[in-house]
Amino acid sequence: MISWLKGDVIQNWHYGTRSGLVLACNGVGYEVQLTKRGLLTIKSCKEITLWIHEIVKEDGSNLFGFNQQQERDLFRKLISVNGVGPQTGMVLLEDNDFEQLLHTIISQDIKKLTRSSGIGNRTAQRLVLELESKLSDFELKANFPTPPLSINELPKDLSNEVKSTLENLGFSDPEILDALKAVSIEHCTETYPKGNNAVSTQKLDFDSLFKKTLTKLNQQTG
Repeated sequence: MISWLKGDVIQNWHYGTRSGLVLACNGVGYEVQLTKRGLLTIKSCKEITLWIHEIVKEDGSNLFGFNQQQERDLFRKLISVNGVGPQTGMVLLEDNDFEQLLHTIISQDIKKLTRSSGIGNRTAQRLVLELESKLSDFELKANFPTPPLSINELPKDLSNEVKSTLENLGFSDPEILDALKAVSIEHCTETYPKGNNAVSTQKLDFDSLFKKTLTKLNQQTG
């Protein structure tokens, strides 16, 4: 079984809703499927490394490639669930990055899971029931930080107050954290500061932060 490939990108390909690339390794060209999200981070004619999951069938084999090992390993967890095939697993990783999907499953956010094509309520419930207790080997298990907030821009007590209010309106924890992160990025010159030396571009009070975060949430769910 192929687990890892390193080579030069020859070309990208798109077949219907699927996308990927041809990777040249030691004179052999491997056709590897990636998420569009993963493909966007790769430049043609450049040597890259991909973590691979191979599925062998009677008529050949399919290769699914990932930029990070933990993403490949999470994909393997997803397709171990009854009713979740490799294309459905790729859709889940297309719609959510690694941290978002892991958080969504652990927090049992059925609503967010069902937004992905091919995921109904039963499949979403199986994903949560079968995987929630099997994700302890991932570093982010049950230890998700609050979104990176500027000390001056988004004080923790203010962001927590907005978060609590939005939860009462029916929004899920992952959705709110994503929206707060987006607001933080827009209103801080350094969202991920070193040494907590963030530079604030403007102050936000509760009403302003609430409205901006609610707008982001509506854009996400719209």
